[in-house]
Amino acid sequence: MKKKFHTLTALAVGTGICLLSAPLAFSAESQPAGSNPPQEATPGTSSYSSDKIFGSKGGFIHPFMSVSAVNSDNINNTKDNEISDWSTIYSPGIWLALPRSEQTQLDIVSSNTAPGGRQMFMDKPKSFNRYQGYAFYGADIEEYHTHTERNTVKQAAVGYFQYNLRGGLSIDVYNKYVDSEDPIGTGDTTEIDAFKNNLAGMMVDYDLGTKFNIRADYTHFRLSYDLLESRGKNRDDNSYSGYLFYKYSPKTNFFAQYEFVNVAYDTNTIEDNDQHHYSLGIQWKPTEKTRLRGKVGVVDRNSDNNSAGDNTEPSVEIVANHQLTEKTGLQLLASQKVNESTVSTASYSNDTTVSASVLTQFTEKIGASVRLSYTKTDFQENVGALGRTDDIYSLSPSLRYMFKEWLMADLGYEYSDRDSTRDGFDYATNKVFVRLSSGF
Repeated sequence: MKKKFHTLTALAVGTGICLLSAPLAFSAESQPAGSNPPQEATPGTSSYSSDKIFGSKGGFIHPFMSVSAVNSDNINNTKDNEISDWSTIYSPGIWLALPRSEQTQLDIVSSNTAPGGRQMFMDKPKSFNRYQGYAFYGADIEEYHTHTERNTVKQAAVGYFQYNLRGGLSIDVYNKYVDSEDPIGTGDTTEIDAFKNNLAGMMVDYDLGTKFNIRADYTHFRLSYDLLESRGKNRDDNSYSGYLFYKYSPKTNFFAQYEFVNVAYDTNTIEDNDQHHYSLGIQWKPTEKTRLRGKVGVVDRNSDNNSAGDNTEPSVEIVANHQLTEKTGLQLLASQKVNESTVSTASYSNDTTVSASVLTQFTEKIGASVRLSYTKTDFQENVGALGRTDDIYSLSPSLRYMFKEWLMADLGYEYSDRDSTRDGFDYATNKVFVRLSSGF
């Protein structure tokens, strides 16, 4: 039976449902390396291939549901006075597509810290249909056994539409809405920090012939926090991008990108800034088993904050996939980013992330994955402010069993550790989860 990376749970995560703390629970295919304070992800969201996400029948409307039990030894991500508890998470969702489709066309990974709201380069999908549209909604309703004050509802919604005109012109529009919370300690506070964000965008692509095509992107990103201490991070970003693609060979494509981003804060206007991104990239498929996408460039950041000044910083994105065997795949991700700061004493941060994921299918019913990641967030403090650098380490192995094409179970463990130069933000957390998922 044909295997697919876009399983039911990978679909939910790739399109925006986001719960359990570290970025490990995200689909390895749709969660790139990045320094975004990881939005929490649904426990047990595995990142390896399985059968069709909604069984053997096609269709236009697909509801799905999962129930997870999670035990954590440190629910508040604290260094001292650790509190353990277990929770139950109910995750209903629905997927609609026209024409019928069983996978996403565009991986939309939004980020609270990324200027413009997009975590990494978005590879525009190709389609032979005149049009393709889909919509997704998912929620995680988490109920704690003892500490009911931590009960929460997180939700996400995605809409996407592509239209291909005769003559080589193609237009994509999309919108992603997330209602969630940052991992505790991401910013200045050690309280729960809930937020809402919305990323809306358009891509227009024109095929100039056999070798060249051009593309223009626009995105608007809106971020707002509920906690009074965090409302200084509320902002609106507008991003404008232009690309030139050159098809060197059937296996090699080069591209050049220019992006202008305007970051405008609601009240903390001293941190308003304009950014100019200049990048060169390659998409390379040397063999049928190996795919590589890389992008390198520089960012000119011009800030209204005199303490931050104007800066030029490097920018790197690398995504590599290799099929080790017929049933085992490897993914490596790396990035160096200039991001908006999550703390009030810094204007921005230089963030480095490296991760590796191994995905394997032992039998038609049994699969496993393991992901290891490291993120360094180096806050560029304002003059006279106390510096802060966070190193975050994460490890997440998981096991999946497919009862039917539409029914699966996941069992996994997740370890995350933050080592900060500000001792009050250190923590180590162990989580164990079991999850039952179904889709129709």
